[in-house]
Amino acid sequence: MQYIINGGIYGVDLFDGTECDIEGSDYVGAHLTLIIQTYKEKDIYIAIPLTTYTPERWEKCKEKGYGVGIKGTNSIARIDKFRIISKKIIGTRWKSKMPKKNLRVSPEELSAIIEKLHSYINISSLLTIDSYNKYTQQYENIRNECIELFGKYNILESNIQIKFFRDDLICIILYNSVDCLSKNDIIDILSDYFYFKNIDILHSSDKSKFIFSVKNNDKFLLTFKETYDKLMVQKGEPVG
Repeated sequence: MQYIINGGIYGVDLFDGTECDIEGSDYVGAHLTLIIQTYKEKDIYIAIPLTTYTPERWEKCKEKGYGVGIKGTNSIARIDKFRIISKKIIGTRWKSKMPKKNLRVSPEELSAIIEKLHSYINISSLLTIDSYNKYTQQYENIRNECIELFGKYNILESNIQIKFFRDDLICIILYNSVDCLSKNDIIDILSDYFYFKNIDILHSSDKSKFIFSVKNNDKFLLTFKETYDKLMVQKGEPVG
């Protein structure tokens, strides 16, 4: 006998007691969910919430492309809201109101749901690979820019604009050259040269530039400024 039916509909609190975030839903706690057991971890399930069918909800799902209509339960399987859950939070079988019988999908409906799930995960995975490749490229580009500027002191050839003020050094980079990175990535790169607590990430008003500052009391910056000042003197520009 099976304790949990793979592909069955159960009451599951996917949102940990908070209001369900499915558009148009106003219920809290356990609600009807289709569960799919994972291949290797038998206590881990893919949980797909089902929301009651309305023409308005169906139109929204069709626009997104990741809802599957289930006639037998008068509901919509929300593929785009799936969760990975533990067996521990799976409740009892979900029953119809009258008569009190377990809700079930047809084999054809289950196949349609799984096919849509495969598509959703595949597209998400491909987008992740593309996004991560862009992230890696930007990380290496900025890392190399910093090696040239702060490691080799190629100040005049750098794509990073710098300007010294009384309290800090301001550095400016085009925003679209770092838009795939996080602030922590920038700090990781800069911490090869500066003490991380001396680094501050700023924002430009038009969001076209990425700006960071380094406090002037940073040990490396004192040496860097000496080289910078010498170059400015050679160019005939004033030194601050």
